[in-house]
Order: sequence, then C-alpha cells, then structure tokens
Amino acid sequence: TLISRLLPGTTVPHVMIKVLVDQICFAPVILSTFLIVLTAMEGKTSQELCQQWKDKFVSTWSTGACVWPILTAINYRIVPLRFRTTYIGVCSFFWFIFLAHLKSRDVPWKSPLLR
Repeated sequence: TLISRLLPGTTVPHVMIKVLVDQICFAPVILSTFLIVLTAMEGKTSQELCQQWKDKFVSTWSTGACVWPILTAINYRIVPLRFRTTYIGVCSFFWFIFLAHLKSRDVPWKSPLLR
C-alpha cells in the first residue's frame, strides 16, 4: 500500500503514524465519496446531496474513528504485507454494509464518540 511504501516498518511509532495518516487523509475522502456517490445514485438533487452529507458525515466518521484505528493498527503491525489488501478488503466489505445501513436509516445514528 501507499502508506507502507512511504513509511516502511512495523514498530509502534511507525504504526501510529500510519494510522493517523489513514484517519486524517484517507478516511474523510473515502467516506465523503461513499455518501456523495450513493446519494447521487439515488437520484437526489445537489441540495439533498449536500444535506445528506451534512447530516451523516460527522457521526459516521466518528464511528469509523472508533473502529478503523484498531483495524489498521492490526493491519500494519501483524498482518503480513502480502495479505494486507485482502484483510482490509474484508474489513471494508463489512464496513460498507454498516455504512449502507447508516445511510438508509431515518433516525440519525449517534456515534459512541458523540454521545
């Protein structure tokens, strides 16, 4: 992966930096893309799209901030390089199911960090 090439190593400081970069740089982009594309595919207007993002981004991102640092730390520290893509792919599969559930809820999701 890109982060593994930029920051080789599996020491605790390296893993912490990789997790931070992932959460700060990649997570917001991936989540925003998911929310925007799925809303657009539903045929919503641009105003509805923006409102959907405003309503769901913060709570969903903060939920991800509870889950993904653990999963990515395991990925960078324990999972062998050749299995990392598969490991993250499986984790992402279940995460996207959860995201689709959150997106379809009428009642807003309350993140554990925001309760």
